[in-house]
Amino acid sequence: MAISEIVKYDNKLNMISFKELNKLDSDVFFSILARLKEKGTEKVTLSFAELTEYMPKNISSKEILAILDTSTNKLASSIIRYETQSKISKFAIFQLFEIDRDNFYITAQISEPFLFLLNNLETGFTAFELAEFSNLTSKYTQTLYRLLKQFKKTGYRVMEWGEFLEIMNVPKSYSMGDIDKRVLNPSVKELSQEPSLFEPNNPIFKKLQYKKFRGKGRGRPVEKIEFYFMPETNEKEEQKKNEKALQYIAQDIKKEQMLKELKRSNQEQPKKIDPFTGKEITGLEPYRLRNMRFKNKFGEYDILKIQSIEQEPSGKIIISVKNVDDNHISTMKFDSLKHFENTFNLHQI
Repeated sequence: MAISEIVKYDNKLNMISFKELNKLDSDVFFSILARLKEKGTEKVTLSFAELTEYMPKNISSKEILAILDTSTNKLASSIIRYETQSKISKFAIFQLFEIDRDNFYITAQISEPFLFLLNNLETGFTAFELAEFSNLTSKYTQTLYRLLKQFKKTGYRVMEWGEFLEIMNVPKSYSMGDIDKRVLNPSVKELSQEPSLFEPNNPIFKKLQYKKFRGKGRGRPVEKIEFYFMPETNEKEEQKKNEKALQYIAQDIKKEQMLKELKRSNQEQPKKIDPFTGKEITGLEPYRLRNMRFKNKFGEYDILKIQSIEQEPSGKIIISVKNVDDNHISTMKFDSLKHFENTFNLHQI
């Protein structure tokens, strides 16, 4: 099989969670899909060598047979649940698997209801290199890879938090800390790591980062997650504009993390007093250099960067902001810290 073997399918497949499949099963599944696209329901014969090209090279034929037997068992019993506004459909992906132990090949046949996800794909599809996908180290990284590849031309994807957890198949027992430590951070790190001697094509998603958005109410639960990365483009000016936008986003994410850490620290530690001014050191500093977006009188949006922020003894908040387009400096006043935080949360970018 050539390295350029392409997996191609309808975008709707990205919204289906394959809960029973581990990393190795996914490699086998998408290797089969790569060879069944545009084949209709005809039977297709696949050699063991084709299906195991990216498996460890030192495993025996007996081990390969056991792996393929286990993976195809899972795939044969996988039921797809596809939902629209008017109906819910459930169907098997494959109608046939045959393993020829003597000649080392598999015969596979797609079920008819699954065909619309693999055939006649002209728009609304996801495509990627099988070699790149199989080289990823975990099922979480592979799933996030597929979710982002669909938006490679825009460099932006937003998902409802519950939907993201469902598709990523995150255990319900995981805390937010577990999700960051075991799912999000390792996946984002692998997909955005810099080129090396062994991985010259990295990063897969340049400058990849994410941001979680919380709602209101008790505990302020996470409601959605956004991913940002450099979109694929050959236009140099467009690349420069995208890099600048991602730089702003990265700064805001970093400042937000600092703010959270500072708030957590303030809750755990006694108040700190500046020995020179005698004033309490507050959690306002992380807001400095953050960006807000406001619509001006011409109906266009201005991006204002916070230059300084102070709290008067009366409790009022005074901030100095600079328009990033023309460097104009202006002052904004707020009746209270709560008033400022509400405005900031509404207009932050």
